[in-house]
Amino acid sequence: MKFHRNLDSTIVNHPERLRAEVDSMATMHPAIEIAVHGNQKQFLYYSDSKVFTELQEVMEGIIRSFISETVMSTASVPLIYTDSTRTRILETANIEEELLADTAALLARTAAMAQANAPIAIDLPGKGRNFIFYEETVVIRQLRYFPYVQLAILALFLLVAYALFSVFRNAEQNQVWVGMAKETAHQLGTPLSSLMAWIELLKDQGTDPAAITEMRKDVDRLEVITERFSKIGSAPDLAPEKLYHTLRATVLYLRPRLPARARIEVSTPADAELQVPLNRPLFSWVLENLIATPSMPWKAKGPSPSRSSPRATMCMWM
Repeated sequence: MKFHRNLDSTIVNHPERLRAEVDSMATMHPAIEIAVHGNQKQFLYYSDSKVFTELQEVMEGIIRSFISETVMSTASVPLIYTDSTRTRILETANIEEELLADTAALLARTAAMAQANAPIAIDLPGKGRNFIFYEETVVIRQLRYFPYVQLAILALFLLVAYALFSVFRNAEQNQVWVGMAKETAHQLGTPLSSLMAWIELLKDQGTDPAAITEMRKDVDRLEVITERFSKIGSAPDLAPEKLYHTLRATVLYLRPRLPARARIEVSTPADAELQVPLNRPLFSWVLENLIATPSMPWKAKGPSPSRSSPRATMCMWM
């Protein structure tokens, strides 16, 4: 060593430490070659000054603070901070733990972020160009679909409102029909009373008893119909009735009033006295509908049945 400057005495007076310091300087900066005489050369080894080193440390601290602040200020945004090669990851934020342990998966996530959003380039002194990769947060993705959710909820609300309106409207219409039926039953009461009086008058005048009997049956039937109309909209009152006798009475009333070609037969059950809870007027009403349906005129295409054959046949058994 020819000369030195700004070296500590403990290094200068210790050959091994001096050699280590020279090697360290050679590592930091290549030695400057100085030609002296002929082939003689000298080499100048140097390192950064203390002021420059301190400034460099301050700059490193500022850069680290910038990187940390950039990462910490991203809230819940997934972020990956890399160097200029885009392969060395410096910092991450809001990345799954399993990805942090897998370098290949983390680089694949970086590539996916680059496709979704262009990375942000940052030029830092002494660090070159770095890149920030990011993607949308879960909240932003949810907010993107929020209008569609609102529209779906609004449509569901309108559907429910329309269904409730339809239910209330149908209920109101049913109440109107019930009111009309009860009013009809009430209005039929007066002429029925008059008809019963006229029947008694005709009976006293010697009118054909058979005609009087049929007229009385029709008046009784009108009373049953009036009772049916008065019970529309109300819960039926069930009482023990003999099923076979109720069925037979209804058939006997309808048989002379049906077309001549309609034939109805009621088979006698094993227990003709069997009683079941039912409402006699409403049960007869159901039987009338069942009996009248097959006895209606033929509607099928093709030749009509002969006059001698029955138009409809119904058999009932229990």
